[in-house]
This record gives sequence, structure tokens and C-alpha cells, in this order.
Amino acid sequence: MDMEGATTSSCFPQPHMERKMSAMTCEIFNELRLEGKLCDVVIKVNGFEFSAHKNILCSCSSYFRALFTSGWNNTEKKVYNIPGVSPDMMKLIIEYAYTRTVPITPDNVEKLLAAADQFNIMGIVRGCCEFLKSKLCLDNCIGICKLTDYYYCPELRQKAYMFILHNFEEMMKVSAEFLELSVTELRDIIEKDELNVKQEDAVFEAILKWISHDPQNRKQYISVLLPKVGGFDGINRLRSAEAYSPVANTWRTIPTMFNPRSNFGIEVVDDLLFVVGGFNGFTTTFNVECYDEKTEEWYDAHDMGIYRSALSCCVVPGLANVGEYTACREHLPGLAQRDEVKHSASTSTLPV
Repeated sequence: MDMEGATTSSCFPQPHMERKMSAMTCEIFNELRLEGKLCDVVIKVNGFEFSAHKNILCSCSSYFRALFTSGWNNTEKKVYNIPGVSPDMMKLIIEYAYTRTVPITPDNVEKLLAAADQFNIMGIVRGCCEFLKSKLCLDNCIGICKLTDYYYCPELRQKAYMFILHNFEEMMKVSAEFLELSVTELRDIIEKDELNVKQEDAVFEAILKWISHDPQNRKQYISVLLPKVGGFDGINRLRSAEAYSPVANTWRTIPTMFNPRSNFGIEVVDDLLFVVGGFNGFTTTFNVECYDEKTEEWYDAHDMGIYRSALSCCVVPGLANVGEYTACREHLPGLAQRDEVKHSASTSTLPV
């Protein structure tokens, strides 16, 4: 997560849910701590020792409250070894317990958020989230969004995700983090209704850029990602189709589909490319057709029994009722006939 150039720091006070202390009380107890007077606990982190008062730590952290009052610990115990945190972060945590303010900077925000989450100090968690919201940009929005996978920060996650959607076209051109998205993460982004792009070409460009970053491992996902773009020119749903060669990095026009559609599902079975459901500009559809690259022609497949759009498809091998699926559209003049015509009863009730 890149926040290069962001050098400011912020101090965030406690939220209402933490137990408040008057400014005078905070000042007095902090002076006692710094002087080492009336301290009844020593927090040890990697050989560093921090003297403190149990009541003060308990007042801002349920972690310390449970630690000091647990039946597993003797109430007279004074020294506690705390794992999983650095001395620098523990120093900030203890200072926050006494002053209810904490300096947050681009250099410490991630470690501080992790420490605050560990000790369940919601004031610091909120402060870190507000700081990260204020630093959202094209370079770091994906990293900030991914950070919320590890910590409960729903408002920050929503803010970062909407930033990605609203600035997708610009973000994918400059963000190194974009190239490291998983196929699931990229698919989820480009299928959102809130995705802000001037033309569908921008989404095609983003998909190709992502695939080109690791073509050997990512070209297999073309059939997963391209249907999310849909055949839509901004006015009409389209019948036209193009095929992409990841080896040559080129597109070529192929015969048009029978039905205009966008937001369809797509999958390959026995070297046939199936296009399933979608939206035709007026209604969600249930029809299915498939393309044979060998004959360079489209064929009807057995229609689904349920209207579906913006769907995903997968191949499930080994099911006894899935195996025969295609059927020629014999009544269309000029359509070549296949030597073998198949159909599937399974697609009448289930997605392909």
C-alpha cells in the first residue's frame, strides 16, 4: 500500500465508547507514569519494559481488562510479557491510554491499526481508518481496500471500494496494485453496476492489461472476465463478436451471434464456446447458443428454463444428466448443419 508523498500526521482523540477521563486526571496519571510512581504493572515487549497503572490500561482496552482480571492470572502479578507487537507500537498504545491521543503517520498507520485491533482499542482503530480515508488515491486505493480484509473497518472498506469503482479508468492505468488483483477480485469489480467508465473499451483494456502482466497463468481466465464486459455499445446490445488471441495479442472478427445480448455467461465445453442468458436490451433472456471455432459458425443450444443475466458458468464433469447439449437451428436458411446434433435436458432447470 503506497502512500508516498503523504508526510502529514494526525492526532485522533478517543471516541465516545471509551471511558472518559478529565484532562487533569490524564495529566496527573501520565506524570505519575513517567516518574514511575504508584505503577502496579510492567508490560514487557521484546526486552523493553513499560511501567503503567492497571486501571488506566483497563479503561481503554478490553484486552488488558481481561488480562489483568482473568482467573488464570494472579491479581498480584506485576510483569506481563506481551507477544505480537513491537516496542514502538506498545509505547504508542500506552501513551494513548493516558492521553487519549495518538500520532498517526503514513509510516506507522498499518502497524498501529494492527496493534489497536490486537488490543481492541477502538479509538485508535477509528483514527487509523479516518487517516486512511483522507489518504485514498489512485495508487493506494486497492491496498487500503485489501487491508480491511484483516480488520473490521466496514466504513473504510466501503469508501475505498467506491473510490476504486468511481476512478477505475484512471486507476487501472497507474496503479501497480491493480496488476496484483486476483481474478475473483477483478471480476467482482468489473461486474459492479457502480463501475464508472466512459466506454466498455476501458474495461477491455483493463482486462488485457491484467492478463498481459502474467499471460501464462492468466490467459485461462479470458472466458471468466470478458463476459462481464458485455456486448453493449452504450446504446444497443450487440450480436457482433470478436475472438482474442493471447499469444498474438490480437482480436479478429467472428460471425455474429443469433441474439443480441450483454451480461451473459460464457464457458467452453468440448471445444465449443457457450454463451448463456444475458440481457437483450429489453428483457433478461434464457436462450443459449454456442460457437464452433472449427466451422466458424454458431449453433443453438438447449435453452434454460429460467431467465438469467449477469451470471457465471462453470463445467461440472461427471454428472450423468449433463453431456449432450447442442442443437442446430434448422429453420434458419443458410445455416450449416452439424454432423452430430445434441441437446441437454439438464439446462432446462439448471445453469450450464
